[in-house]
Amino acid sequence: MANSNQGDLFISIHVNAWHDPAVNGFMTFFLAEAKNDEARQMAQFENSVVRYEDTNPALSIDAGEPMLAAVLGELISTKYLEESQVFAGLVQDELTGRVRHQVRSRQVDQAGLLVLNGASMPGVLVETAFITNVAEENFLRQNSFKNRVAEALHEAIIAYKSRVEVPPN
Repeated sequence: MANSNQGDLFISIHVNAWHDPAVNGFMTFFLAEAKNDEARQMAQFENSVVRYEDTNPALSIDAGEPMLAAVLGELISTKYLEESQVFAGLVQDELTGRVRHQVRSRQVDQAGLLVLNGASMPGVLVETAFITNVAEENFLRQNSFKNRVAEALHEAIIAYKSRVEVPPN
Protein backbone atom coordinates (compact mmCIF):
# COMPACT_ATOMS: atom_id res chain seq x y z
CA MET A 1 0.00 0.00 0.00
CA ALA A 2 2.81 2.42 0.87
CA ASN A 3 4.55 1.73 -2.43
CA SER A 4 1.40 2.04 -4.53
CA ASN A 5 0.66 5.40 -2.88
CA GLN A 6 4.25 6.58 -3.44
CA GLY A 7 4.94 7.08 0.26
CA ASP A 8 8.02 8.92 1.45
CA LEU A 9 8.34 7.06 4.77
CA PHE A 10 7.02 3.78 6.09
CA ILE A 11 6.22 3.56 9.80
CA SER A 12 4.85 0.36 11.27
CA ILE A 13 3.56 0.99 14.81
CA HIS A 14 3.39 -2.02 17.12
CA VAL A 15 2.74 -3.04 20.69
CA ASN A 16 5.34 -5.54 21.84
CA ALA A 17 4.77 -8.78 23.75
CA TRP A 18 7.06 -11.29 25.39
CA HIS A 19 6.72 -14.40 27.54
CA ASP A 20 8.45 -12.67 30.47
CA PRO A 21 6.14 -10.00 31.97
CA ALA A 22 9.11 -8.13 33.45
CA VAL A 23 10.46 -7.20 30.00
CA ASN A 24 9.70 -3.57 29.20
CA GLY A 25 10.62 -0.58 27.07
CA PHE A 26 10.17 0.89 23.64
CA MET A 27 12.46 0.48 20.68
CA THR A 28 12.71 1.29 17.01
CA PHE A 29 13.89 -1.10 14.30
CA PHE A 30 15.05 -0.64 10.75
CA LEU A 31 15.46 -3.38 8.14
CA ALA A 32 18.91 -4.97 8.10
CA GLU A 33 20.45 -8.23 9.22
CA ALA A 34 20.05 -8.70 12.96
CA LYS A 35 23.29 -8.25 14.88
CA ASN A 36 22.25 -9.74 18.22
CA ASP A 37 20.16 -12.59 19.60
CA GLU A 38 17.48 -10.31 21.03
CA ALA A 39 16.85 -8.70 17.62
CA ARG A 40 16.80 -12.12 15.92
CA GLN A 41 14.29 -13.46 18.47
CA MET A 42 12.10 -10.39 18.11
CA ALA A 43 12.15 -10.64 14.31
CA GLN A 44 11.31 -14.34 14.43
CA PHE A 45 8.38 -13.63 16.77
CA GLU A 46 7.22 -10.61 14.72
CA ASN A 47 7.54 -12.44 11.40
CA SER A 48 5.63 -15.49 12.68
CA VAL A 49 2.32 -13.61 12.52
CA VAL A 50 2.60 -13.13 8.76
CA ARG A 51 1.10 -16.59 8.25
CA TYR A 52 -2.17 -15.26 9.69
CA GLU A 53 -2.46 -12.39 7.23
CA ASP A 54 -4.77 -12.62 4.26
CA THR A 55 -2.62 -11.03 1.58
CA ASN A 56 -3.33 -10.58 -2.07
CA PRO A 57 -0.57 -12.42 -3.96
CA ALA A 58 -0.89 -10.01 -6.89
CA LEU A 59 0.26 -7.17 -4.63
CA SER A 60 3.11 -9.13 -3.09
CA ILE A 61 6.66 -8.66 -4.23
CA ASP A 62 7.14 -12.44 -4.02
CA ALA A 63 4.08 -13.35 -6.08
CA GLY A 64 6.24 -15.00 -8.74
CA GLU A 65 9.77 -16.09 -8.08
CA PRO A 66 10.81 -16.33 -4.41
CA MET A 67 14.51 -15.91 -5.35
CA LEU A 68 13.72 -12.80 -7.39
CA ALA A 69 11.69 -11.44 -4.49
CA ALA A 70 14.61 -11.95 -2.12
CA VAL A 71 17.02 -10.17 -4.47
CA LEU A 72 14.61 -7.28 -5.07
CA GLY A 73 13.89 -6.96 -1.36
CA GLU A 74 17.61 -6.86 -0.58
CA LEU A 75 18.23 -4.18 -3.23
CA ILE A 76 15.40 -2.03 -1.94
CA SER A 77 16.40 -2.37 1.71
CA THR A 78 20.06 -1.61 0.93
CA LYS A 79 19.08 1.50 -1.00
CA TYR A 80 17.21 2.90 2.01
CA LEU A 81 19.35 1.43 4.79
CA GLU A 82 21.15 4.62 5.84
CA GLU A 83 18.00 6.76 5.67
CA SER A 84 16.05 4.17 7.66
CA GLN A 85 18.75 4.07 10.32
CA VAL A 86 18.76 7.88 10.59
CA PHE A 87 14.98 8.00 10.81
CA ALA A 88 14.96 5.23 13.45
CA GLY A 89 17.34 7.30 15.57
CA LEU A 90 15.12 10.36 15.26
CA VAL A 91 12.05 8.35 16.27
CA GLN A 92 13.86 6.85 19.27
CA ASP A 93 15.12 10.26 20.37
CA GLU A 94 11.67 11.84 20.12
CA LEU A 95 10.04 8.96 22.00
CA THR A 96 12.73 9.19 24.68
CA GLY A 97 11.93 12.85 25.16
CA ARG A 98 8.21 12.24 25.54
CA VAL A 99 7.62 8.89 27.26
CA ARG A 100 10.85 7.97 29.09
CA HIS A 101 9.21 8.75 32.45
CA GLN A 102 6.68 6.01 31.79
CA VAL A 103 8.45 3.54 29.50
CA ARG A 104 12.20 3.09 29.30
CA SER A 105 14.10 3.59 26.08
CA ARG A 106 15.69 0.35 24.95
CA GLN A 107 17.54 1.21 21.73
CA VAL A 108 17.52 1.43 17.98
CA ASP A 109 18.14 -1.99 16.53
CA GLN A 110 18.06 -3.75 13.21
CA ALA A 111 16.42 -6.99 12.16
CA GLY A 112 15.04 -8.82 9.15
CA LEU A 113 11.44 -7.76 9.64
CA LEU A 114 9.07 -8.87 6.90
CA VAL A 115 6.75 -5.91 7.45
CA LEU A 116 9.58 -3.58 6.34
CA ASN A 117 10.79 -5.73 3.45
CA GLY A 118 9.88 -4.41 0.04
CA ALA A 119 9.08 -0.86 1.09
CA SER A 120 10.50 1.45 -1.58
CA MET A 121 11.23 4.14 0.97
CA PRO A 122 12.96 4.48 4.32
CA GLY A 123 11.06 2.52 6.94
CA VAL A 124 10.97 1.70 10.63
CA LEU A 125 9.06 -0.53 12.99
CA VAL A 126 8.25 1.13 16.32
CA GLU A 127 7.56 -1.05 19.36
CA THR A 128 5.77 1.42 21.65
CA ALA A 129 5.59 -0.67 24.84
CA PHE A 130 5.02 -4.23 26.07
CA ILE A 131 1.38 -5.20 26.44
CA THR A 132 2.59 -8.20 28.48
CA ASN A 133 4.01 -5.85 31.13
CA VAL A 134 1.25 -4.73 33.51
CA ALA A 135 2.53 -1.17 33.99
CA GLU A 136 3.07 -0.63 30.26
CA GLU A 137 -0.30 -2.16 29.43
CA ASN A 138 -1.85 0.51 31.64
CA PHE A 139 0.05 3.25 29.80
CA LEU A 140 -1.09 1.84 26.45
CA ARG A 141 -4.71 2.32 27.57
CA GLN A 142 -4.16 6.02 28.32
CA ASN A 143 -4.94 8.58 25.63
CA SER A 144 -2.22 10.84 27.03
CA PHE A 145 0.41 8.14 26.40
CA LYS A 146 -0.88 7.44 22.89
CA ASN A 147 -0.88 11.17 22.15
CA ARG A 148 2.75 11.50 23.29
CA VAL A 149 3.73 8.61 21.02
CA ALA A 150 1.90 10.26 18.11
CA GLU A 151 3.58 13.61 18.85
CA ALA A 152 6.98 11.92 18.94
CA LEU A 153 6.39 10.30 15.54
CA HIS A 154 5.15 13.61 14.14
CA GLU A 155 8.25 15.46 15.35
CA ALA A 156 10.55 12.71 14.04
CA ILE A 157 8.92 12.99 10.62
CA ILE A 158 9.39 16.77 10.61
CA ALA A 159 13.03 16.42 11.72
CA TYR A 160 13.69 13.79 9.05
CA LYS A 161 12.02 15.89 6.37
CA SER A 162 14.16 18.90 7.24
CA ARG A 163 17.31 16.74 6.95
CA VAL A 164 16.52 15.31 3.52
CA GLU A 165 14.65 18.12 1.82
CA VAL A 166 16.69 20.24 -0.53
CA PRO A 167 15.76 23.91 -0.16
CA PRO A 168 14.52 25.51 -3.40
CA ASN A 169 16.90 27.89 -5.14
